[in-house]
This record gives sequence, C-alpha cells and structure tokens, in this order.
Amino acid sequence: MIRASTGSAAIAVEIWSVPAGGLTSILRHEPPGLCIGKVQLDDGSGVLGVLGESILCEDQREISRCADGRMDTGARDGPS
Repeated sequence: MIRASTGSAAIAVEIWSVPAGGLTSILRHEPPGLCIGKVQLDDGSGVLGVLGESILCEDQREISRCADGRMDTGARDGPS
C-alpha cells in the first residue's frame, strides 16, 4: 500500500499481533522501499502496517478498486 492524500480507498486487511522485537525481523526481510507505518482503519484507529515508497509502486497494478484487496492474478490490467 501507499499512503495517499486524495483518491484513497478502503482495502481489506488482516491484523496480526506481532511482538515489538518481531518488527525488526520483518523490516530486515522486506525488500528496499517497503517500510512500517501507520495505517488508518475504518473506525479511525491506527495500526502499524507495511507501506511502500511511491517510487517502488510506480507502474504497479492499481488494487484500490478491489474492495477486498485481492485481484484475479490472471488479469493483466495496467495501472489505472
């Protein structure tokens, strides 16, 4: 996901309980350009989630039109 000031959409997420020390392990194994940041939930609360730097997301498939965050992997839609 990438944080957007406009044009954002609700995406279904899974919420996991990760011990604080586990965040270090997650960050070490994420590829460059992914980071931990605050994700705002529909109820207004915030949780930590994986965010992508905008440059990493350039030319990637847009998923915000998929309410549950999943796309048909056979579809080859370009960015919209």
